[in-house]
Amino acid sequence: MSRSILVLLAWICAIVTEAVDVLPPGLHKNITSPDGKCRFSVLVPAALAVGSGTPVLFVMPGYTGPREPAPWKPWADRRSCVVVALEDGLARTGSKDSNPYDHIPAVLNHFAASVKAVEAMLPLHPYFRIAVSDHSSSQMGASFAKAQGERLGGMLLTRPFSFQAPYTKEIPKHVGVFVLLGEHDAALQSMFDATRDRLRENGLMVRSALVIGGKGNAEVPQFGCETAADHLLDYVVVTHPTLSTKDKVKNQQSVLTRGVELIPLSDLAAHEQLTWLLSLPDFDKTLKPQVEPLANRWLDAGIALAKVKETEDLVQAHEDLSLVSKRPQARLVDAAHTKAITAELKRLRKDPKIKLEIVAADALADTVAMLDADFTIAKQKIALKQLEELVAKHPATHAGKVAAKLLEPLRRNLR
Repeated sequence: MSRSILVLLAWICAIVTEAVDVLPPGLHKNITSPDGKCRFSVLVPAALAVGSGTPVLFVMPGYTGPREPAPWKPWADRRSCVVVALEDGLARTGSKDSNPYDHIPAVLNHFAASVKAVEAMLPLHPYFRIAVSDHSSSQMGASFAKAQGERLGGMLLTRPFSFQAPYTKEIPKHVGVFVLLGEHDAALQSMFDATRDRLRENGLMVRSALVIGGKGNAEVPQFGCETAADHLLDYVVVTHPTLSTKDKVKNQQSVLTRGVELIPLSDLAAHEQLTWLLSLPDFDKTLKPQVEPLANRWLDAGIALAKVKETEDLVQAHEDLSLVSKRPQARLVDAAHTKAITAELKRLRKDPKIKLEIVAADALADTVAMLDADFTIAKQKIALKQLEELVAKHPATHAGKVAAKLLEPLRRNLR
């Protein structure tokens, strides 16, 4: 072998060794880039993903500074995902100078420099990337998404606070969004709803969930964030616009393989997580043998949960099971499971209480459908009379209670 070839091989080995040795698995806090222009923290998983690069999750800083990446370690190891806690590069003086929203261009430049520095240290996937923002950084996260373009595939928003409409329009259309709220955050419910609705109006794929658990206000439990991040990462790897059809099918297979791990979970956990997984865009027809068992488990869990609920609230159990039967995931089960849920609904609907609920629900649906088609004053007067009759005849039904809430707004329109 010639000397020149040996030198070339040695040089290649040196580069590979350097790339591997720069950041070993573990938490690396307060790293300063080689050029000294930016600082960040990186959590490297136990094993990096093989193939085209490791996915990465960017944790956006808040008003008070960078967030701690350590809570993400179990998830990062499980999903072979790098976690980067970004800093905004601002001095924390307590004055207006430390408000990142007064320095968006400078902050975005700092983010971009940080991303570039991490890319030089680790083999990151160019597109399988997610940004995580909390209540004080959700709008900055939107600006980051706009700046990153197709290099970002998903956004996780926890407890979004005052997410103004202009920011929702900054997020590229291909980015999947998951919005989370903690069960103790009732005061933020209206903002949560507004954020979700604005994002959907802008044509984005948006999932939302209320996470049960946590110690109190200002917190969405970590397990809720991890479940949402799982779904977002699954969404990104099967929908990113840069992927070929062949790569999408290959990645769908990987996602479904991960789904098998969800089958042994409790009925509640399996139903919730499989709901998200099976809501991904259309699976290739060749994957039906992998999809069907997951859909069957999802349906079994839904039926089991309804039976538990039946012991305390028959009406709610019927509503829950009826909703399960109408979800798109129900179309993925085998024939035996389709018969099973049909039989279970038929059993519940033999109860006189449920029969009454169905009559009231049908009456409400007819009135709402009429208004959807024609909201003229004449039709509103007819609807008001129908709703008043429904409330008088079936006040204790779910539909009757909904109708009662619609009366006052309709009366105001007719004054």
